[in-house]
Amino acid sequence: MVQNAVSRGINVAEDYSDYITLGFSLANGFGEEGRAYFHALASVSSKYNSDQADKQYSLCLKSSDGKITVGSFYWMLKNAGVEFPKNDEYENAIRIASISKKA
Repeated sequence: MVQNAVSRGINVAEDYSDYITLGFSLANGFGEEGRAYFHALASVSSKYNSDQADKQYSLCLKSSDGKITVGSFYWMLKNAGVEFPKNDEYENAIRIASISKKA
C-alpha cells in the first residue's frame, strides 16, 4: 500500500497536522519498522527533509501516548485513494480504518 501511494505520487501528509498524525500512527502500529514507511510517504512532499523526518519519527516513537492509532494511517491512505489488496490484510485494514474514522 505504501509503495502504491509513493509510486503514484500521492501525498498523504502535505500539512504539518497530517505529517504528525502519519508519524504517530506508524510509530504506534509498526514501531521502528514504520520508520521506512514514514520516510517513503513523507518523501512525496516537496517539503521533505530526510534528517528532519528521521528526528520527527524518533520523537513519535518516544512520545507516543497511543491516542493516534495505526487506523489513522490506513484511513489516510484510503482517503487519498490508495487501493488496498483484496485479501485478509485488506479486510483488516478496512475494519481498522472504519474504527479510526468513527473515533
